[in-house]
Parts: sequence; structure tokens; C-alpha cells
Amino acid sequence: MSRTEDLNNALAVLLIALGGISVSLIAQDCDPTLPNIEGPFYRTGAPERTDLYVASEGRQLMITGTVVGYDCRPIEGAWLDFWHADSSGIYDNTSPSYAFRGQQFADDEGRYELVTNVPGEYPGRPKHLHVKVQGEVVDELTTQLYFPDDPLNDSDPWHDIELELVIELDLPDRLLVASYTFQIDEPGTGYCPGDFNEDRRIDGEDLTTLLANWGTDNPLVDLDEDGLVGGADLSALLGFWGSCFD
Repeated sequence: MSRTEDLNNALAVLLIALGGISVSLIAQDCDPTLPNIEGPFYRTGAPERTDLYVASEGRQLMITGTVVGYDCRPIEGAWLDFWHADSSGIYDNTSPSYAFRGQQFADDEGRYELVTNVPGEYPGRPKHLHVKVQGEVVDELTTQLYFPDDPLNDSDPWHDIELELVIELDLPDRLLVASYTFQIDEPGTGYCPGDFNEDRRIDGEDLTTLLANWGTDNPLVDLDEDGLVGGADLSALLGFWGSCFD
């Protein structure tokens, strides 16, 4: 099969694959995460852990998300330090167990996960979690995360809707799953496969680059690293389409 025939076949596959994909995808808007007060109960030295859940403390909460830079790219290995009150609204300020306190590092795609309990209301304030986030360049961001529809949000002087968790799954009295993306003021370190022109989106321009290198051994476009830019790389590009920035 000639290079032209191979390319034509690939384009036919592409037209089918793009049937449900918009070629005008744009990058996720990157809005800096707002800082918020640290409060009086931060403790240094919390254990490195992602699971703070205590069965006797009521409803389980899972928070997942990503730490990204101002360019929307993930920040590999970003540091996060979470702390919050127990179900009665009390902070563990002295015990060696550091209840409901834990620090962790995001993975190589900037992703983090926290399993804990839904905190109680600290007197006079809505339910919230505290967190510090830091990459490799700027000073740490200190902020808080709030729960949508908490009746005390409107009267709280520190609440901001931009700091509310995104609720993904709500099973009353059992499990609450939420997400939040932290954006801090430094460039991301992650690489998004297929973003050849590094414009923070995978779209028609990247597809054009791949097709222009069809049949070559250009290592910058050879996504599967098999020594030849071809159908496997096209499939990989479609699989990555927009996914790094959603």
C-alpha cells in the first residue's frame, strides 16, 4: 500500500471517528484559585496520607481533582496539605494522631485524591475544609473549600462561590463525592500527548501536524514511539483529544 493510500484510509477512519467530536474544542478556562484565611488551627507536620476517614465520624467524603498552573497544564508532584474539623466542629490541635489532617503529593499528572469525613460546622461558620497547595515555583496557596447549598454560606464573611466543591455523587447518609481543580500561579509541568504546538488544546492544528508527518519517523509526532507516524498515532491523538484540559 502506498503512502497516499495509507493516508487516505486514515482520513476515512478519521471522518468516522470525528462524528461526535467538535473540531473547535477550546482549552479549559484557567481561573486562579482564590486564597482564603488560614484560620487559627493549622498544624505543621501532618502525616503524609490520602485517607483520613473515621467510620464513627459519620458520612464519608471523597474529593478528587488536579493541581494545574496558569497554562492549564498539570503540576507534577504538587504538595497539598488538608485539615478540617471533626463531625462536632472540633479541630485536633494536640494529639499525635493528627485527626483529619494529612499532606500528600499529586501524581505525575497533577491529580490528587482525599478520602475523609464530611466535617461538622465550626461554631458560626459553614462546613469547610482547609488546604495549602504548592508547586515548585511560587509560595504556597492557602485557601478553603466549601459545600454548595450550605445554609450558612451566605452569612459567612469568608465564603466564596468560586471555592465551592463540585458535587459529583451525593448518596445521603452514605457517600459524598466531589471534585475541585486548584490553579496556582506558575507554569504546569505536565505534558499533554498530542499537543504538538503547545497551545493548551488538542485540535485540528495538531491533527494537521500529525498528517504532515505521516509515514515519517519524526520522534516529536510519533506518539506510540514505534518509529513510524501512522494509524496508531492517529488513534492516540483522537484518544487524547481535549482530555488533558477537561
